[in-house]
Amino acid sequence: MDLEQPFQICSVDQQPLPADSKPMTLDVGEELHLCIQFNPAYKKDLNSWVAERVLRVRIMEHPHKEQITVRGEVYFPNLHLETQAVDFGCIISDTEQELYMEMTNCSPLPVQYYWSFLTDRKVNTIRFRPSPPKFKRQSSKKGVFLRRHCKIESVEKPAETPETTQDSVQEDPAQQAADVDYLEAEELSSTALEPRSPGKMRGLSQSSEVQHRNVRMQDVFDVRPLFGVLQPGESELVTFTFFGHANIVARVTARCHVQGGPTYKVVVTGEASCPSYQLDVEEIDWGLQAFNKVLKAEVTLRNTGVVEFTYVVPNSSTGTAANPLPGVPVVVPTEGSIAPGKEQVLEVCYLPGKPGVFCRTFQVQVAYLDPAEIFLKGEGTLPGTTKHLPRMLKENEEILQEEEENPQEEEMESVNGKKGN
Repeated sequence: MDLEQPFQICSVDQQPLPADSKPMTLDVGEELHLCIQFNPAYKKDLNSWVAERVLRVRIMEHPHKEQITVRGEVYFPNLHLETQAVDFGCIISDTEQELYMEMTNCSPLPVQYYWSFLTDRKVNTIRFRPSPPKFKRQSSKKGVFLRRHCKIESVEKPAETPETTQDSVQEDPAQQAADVDYLEAEELSSTALEPRSPGKMRGLSQSSEVQHRNVRMQDVFDVRPLFGVLQPGESELVTFTFFGHANIVARVTARCHVQGGPTYKVVVTGEASCPSYQLDVEEIDWGLQAFNKVLKAEVTLRNTGVVEFTYVVPNSSTGTAANPLPGVPVVVPTEGSIAPGKEQVLEVCYLPGKPGVFCRTFQVQVAYLDPAEIFLKGEGTLPGTTKHLPRMLKENEEILQEEEENPQEEEMESVNGKKGN
């Protein structure tokens, strides 16, 4: 007879049979009583498990073999967690966010649990990004429309700088694990800088200034409920909260301790940053345009930060891009969200509606930051004036060019005119 662990063949008095025991002989009508022993401590962890083995009985004088399935089950108070990692991504500084995870009692026993944070500096980290560099406006970038052709000039892209600063994180090799309930804030090196653009970088407010300080994990992350009891088959939502201190980068290991069962680990990470953005155009000059013509231009809004933000055009017009109200700018789209490193092109439409100089503004607001203003200006003229202006200017230029090329002919004509008189 053969049987593998965690099962064992025993005699009637529950003594294990030796592994090298000789075949047993049974006379006609004789019976042999044996026991099968199961060792639930075969596995050293506290997770529920099931074992299935096959007991093989071989008869020496017969080719037939008997097979008997042996099964054993071991149960501990166990939980099933929906995930082993909770990532908040990057949120806006000085805000908080909640994420949820389902936890289920997958055992036939009641489960009593409680949560704690692992206190190990090698595993848990709290760091702060340095304050972003404050970009200064170098020059005003405008969308200028030519008076003759009434088209907008192409917006030149800023030249890329050949060198950028690389991210680097320096770790102290002598840093030892500390069994404390708070972690000292560490500073990250400067992130790679974007090539400078004539436009103005916005969103780098004073709230991004971070003072180095000792921050406890309980001030950054929270988990609720902190403890409780789950009956067999019962589920519960666990709430993880991330408090986004300005420019923080944090990671912690949360542990769920089960009384009489295993300890489960969930890695929780999150970052916070101030939104920043750039507008490639701050002023649009359409020049001379027919007052009854719909003028169009584009403004590019770019997310230059590391956090996704939403934007909105306040007090947007009730008109449409195809049929705007006279004297009221129309911007499409009026709201949306932009991921880090991405951009959104805003189409601006304007109908002067009457002859004369016009000057209008509209605003673009990003997240909670102060709105940025875009200036629109130009002059509405009568269609005929705008239509013939290029031809008149061209004729005048041709006359001046001929006079410069043939000054002698002009003098001779002047002398001949005097003689004739």
